[in-house]
Amino acid sequence: MFDSYDSGALGNMSNPTMITFTSVWNWGNHGPANWIPTTANEDSFTNTQWSEGGTNVIETSPGVGLVYYQQNNRTSGSTGIQGCGVADVTMTAAGVFTASRTEDKIFSKNEMCWGSDGAIYNAADGYVYSYTAGPNYSSYVARVTVANAHNPAAYSMYNAGTNTWVTGEKRFSAGGTINGFPNAYQIDDTWSMKGVGWGGMSQSAPFWSNYYNVWMWVHGNTWGYSNILVMTAPNPWGPWTDSGINVDTSKACPNSDCSAGYRYAHMGHPEYDATGKTVLVSWSWANIIFLLRLTFA
Repeated sequence: MFDSYDSGALGNMSNPTMITFTSVWNWGNHGPANWIPTTANEDSFTNTQWSEGGTNVIETSPGVGLVYYQQNNRTSGSTGIQGCGVADVTMTAAGVFTASRTEDKIFSKNEMCWGSDGAIYNAADGYVYSYTAGPNYSSYVARVTVANAHNPAAYSMYNAGTNTWVTGEKRFSAGGTINGFPNAYQIDDTWSMKGVGWGGMSQSAPFWSNYYNVWMWVHGNTWGYSNILVMTAPNPWGPWTDSGINVDTSKACPNSDCSAGYRYAHMGHPEYDATGKTVLVSWSWANIIFLLRLTFA
């Protein structure tokens, strides 16, 4: 078994441009190590490459949190998503953080991949909200209590069409059927969050803005040449409103030429300014991470 590529980094609060990378070369297996570890079941397969691609880490209590990931078998050299899960994360005061997994995954590849577009913990109501792109790249949200984050049956999905949360023994499918769940909910665009268009959110997560007292989502879209976009909402599930902010990220590329790679993984980092007046934004292009600071009026 070989690990495939995955990466993670720890930011420095006093100097945002200083980061510590956590993906290192694993000489024993001749491949890079995942910071979200492989399981014994994955390790039992020979001549395979596994990557546990995580989104943002959310802190649910001091030094304790969660990270959602996609279980990816990259043996063929391309994306082979097998399902999605959630790992437990701990961090010490010295900045040493680890991730651990208690299962291979909690959602199959036929189900909604919660957390693939990011997740948040809302201390006000005690729920973890996880986001994903479903059919037609519309954006969807589910919630669960921290204690039940590893229990797929405990997740409630938001139906924007009826303004209700649906939970229970039934599961949520992006199309087709799920083995063992003949009554699975077949999700369509009517369930997607209001105010979010096609491919409107990608690899990011909303946060509470102390400056405007709203939920804010600093993000990009699924296109490979996305700018920095901002939406706001009264609740983690919307309805979302376009703020009109659109920052051209192509200017950061050498000579404004971004043809050498995609611009993706746009993420707002409100933790660097508790007032919310400024928000540090990161995105990636051609294996380079760029940083920009938004300053609101």
